[in-house]
Amino acid sequence: MNLSRDQAIGHKQLPASEGASSALWAAFASARSAWPSIALAYEQFYEYVTRGQASISVPAYPADVYLCTACVNGQPAAYRFLEAKYFPPLESAILHVVGARPAVDDVLQEVRARLFVGRAPKLATYRGTGSLAGWLRRVAVRASQDYRREASAQRGRLRRFFHEECANARAQTEPPPPPEHAFGHHPPLTCEQAWRRALTSLAPQERQLLYHYFMLGLSIDALSPIYDAHRSTIARRIDRIVTRLRRQVHKTLTPHYRDLSANDLDALVLQTCGDVDLGGTLVS
Repeated sequence: MNLSRDQAIGHKQLPASEGASSALWAAFASARSAWPSIALAYEQFYEYVTRGQASISVPAYPADVYLCTACVNGQPAAYRFLEAKYFPPLESAILHVVGARPAVDDVLQEVRARLFVGRAPKLATYRGTGSLAGWLRRVAVRASQDYRREASAQRGRLRRFFHEECANARAQTEPPPPPEHAFGHHPPLTCEQAWRRALTSLAPQERQLLYHYFMLGLSIDALSPIYDAHRSTIARRIDRIVTRLRRQVHKTLTPHYRDLSANDLDALVLQTCGDVDLGGTLVS
């Protein structure tokens, strides 16, 4: 049904010049024809466009603004249309940054959270000065970059974590670094597989403990009430788990690295522990 301007506004007086109002009304009518199955009042469109603005600025992409307005106003159909039309192209942009297909879904979930969740969802900041497709791509790329930085930080924390725990287990001694040529012709994937195999062999309670301690960064004191155990007991559990992991990885790698000494192989175990996705492995 075609509504007149007064009907769409609900006869509310909107503070704008007649020329600006007419131009915005024309943009609204054009946008509504682009999304005929999404019912939106002109007043909602007007308030979205003029929010925080001293004067009316007619968006260059009114249909995109119309869709975002409907999403911000909680219309399920608008969410479905936005995802169906604009999300598929984001996957290649995300993959280009993170470099791994399994990570794409994680980043898309983060994009959804940024766009739709909270008291000030990111989608409400889209002004229509550029295309929604380009704007969403920038949001996705920033989320991908944040994801990649966090993944890199996790690998660093994992390496430091195992270095510290293994050093404690070996009376504060660290194996000497292996000669550079020792690793040059060995496929690093074998090392990663060994770590994954060791981590997935842990009991669910052990994986959960490492996840809480390493990934969530909970201290021994914080973990004590969670596991209803004294802090020294928690510390000993973590130490035993880490020691067992190192031994298992060492045992798995030994047939592949027969030319390395025991100390050099220990160094390789430590060197490669940060290459595994600890979070993904521990929660799988």
